[in-house]
This record gives sequence, C-alpha cells and structure tokens, in this order.
Amino acid sequence: MNPISITRQEWRRVFVFALILVGLTMLPYIAGWLAQNEARTFSGAVIGTEDFYSYIGKMRLGARGSWDFYLFYTPEPSDAVALVFLPYILPGQIVGRFIAPDSPALTPALVATYHIMRVLFDLLLIGVLYRFIAEFLNSSTQRMTALILATLGGGFGWLLTFVNKDWLGSLPPEIFIPEGFSFVLLLSLPHLALARAALLGGLLLLFRAVEPNQPRWITYALGASLCWWLVGLVVPFYLAVLYCILGAWGLALWLRRRAFPWTFALRGGLAAGLTLP
Repeated sequence: MNPISITRQEWRRVFVFALILVGLTMLPYIAGWLAQNEARTFSGAVIGTEDFYSYIGKMRLGARGSWDFYLFYTPEPSDAVALVFLPYILPGQIVGRFIAPDSPALTPALVATYHIMRVLFDLLLIGVLYRFIAEFLNSSTQRMTALILATLGGGFGWLLTFVNKDWLGSLPPEIFIPEGFSFVLLLSLPHLALARAALLGGLLLLFRAVEPNQPRWITYALGASLCWWLVGLVVPFYLAVLYCILGAWGLALWLRRRAFPWTFALRGGLAAGLTLP
C-alpha cells in the first residue's frame, strides 16, 4: 500500500473546519444558557434529554467515588459492574476530587465537563475521519468534500420539517438517530464520537497490519484490538457493526482473489478475536 500523504496545510484546513463545525454545535446550548431566568433553568441538553440525564447520573456515580456502574434508576437492588460506562464515570471521578458530592456546584460542573468531553471527542472524531478518508482519496479537495458530506450529510427528510409533514408517522431519522447521522452525534453524545473515532482508528491500524510483508503486523493488530476494546467499553453494540465490516471485507477479498485470504483472516482475526466477550 502506498504511503498516505497529508500536508500540514490540509491538516490546518481540517482543524479550522472542525473548530467551525463544533462551534456551530455549541450555538443551541449557548442560546439555552442565555435564556435562563429565575423561573427556568437550562438542563444542558437540546435533544435526548432523558439520555442526557442518565449520563449526568453516571458521572455523579464517579463523583461519589464509585468505579462500578449499577442501575441507580430504580430502588430495586442490582449488581454493580466494573468498567461499564467508564467514559462517564472517570470524568465524574475527576470532578469529584474538586467538588463535594453534596455541593450545589456539582451538577453545573458535571454538565460543563460533559460538554468539554463532547468538544474534545468531536474534534478527535473529525480528525480521525479525515485520516480514514485519506486512505481512499488522493485529492485534498475530494477529501474535504467527503469530510463535509460525512459530518453534515443526511437524507432529504429534513425538508419535511419545513412543510409540517412527517413520513411513516415519524420525524426524519437524520434528526434523531445519532448513531446513523454524524451531525446529530456531534451535537449531542460524546461517547458515540469517541467510539466511532476508536472504531475507525482500529481499522486504520488494521490496514497497516494486513499489508504484505509487514514486519510489525502483530503490533498493528494489537493496536487495532486495543482501539476496539475501547469501542466495546463505550458502545458495545458497535462491535457487532465492526464484525460485520470485517466479515464483508474478508468475503470481498475471497471473491476478488478467488482464494481464501489467510493473511487477512489471521491478522484481522487476531485483532477482532481479542475483543470477543
């Protein structure tokens, strides 16, 4: 595989684009905070409010000193599980080092931390996404166009909102499904941005691992597996998506070469196999 060339000028353009895009996602939140008054307090969420509250609750577990997740939504006892929702419990632990669990300042601090995470993971995802795109496109113009489409693209369902219509009794999916549409993801859920960045980062490492005569393939395969371990900790069902991607990739190689892809099966199987439950 030919080495990928991305100039510093390209990365500067990507960084500026990422800052502008992430800045746009902040506008609804800024509007909400500015609209607060004595009678109304902005929660910190503009979509998926119930999910947002659950993530703040998980951060509060960490702020109280817990490393294990349990179902705190119900009075019924439940077993605690280690490492689950760690991307929220760990920041909560950090906030809890500075603010007491019973302090009125804790909730605003957790909300602010949530949005700091969102900004950082959004920037990470945009950078990794551009690097992933560069694997397939050589022109910087094409790469940037692909990045814009990948981060802002969706269907035409949003047009229905301007005519007060719905389709099949539902809002257009690009408005409320962050797992499928990047802008909603960037707008709302930092753990999804982290998981997607880790998934793509693992694929980038696997690209290197399956190169012919690659002397460091074990290192790259283990790096890919580490990325996908993070995916499994953050968004477990993304692993099912990953396995489908790898299966389709291997099948395509088999059909194209008319021979079983042993190198891919060994190296990709090592990377994916270490993530199995």
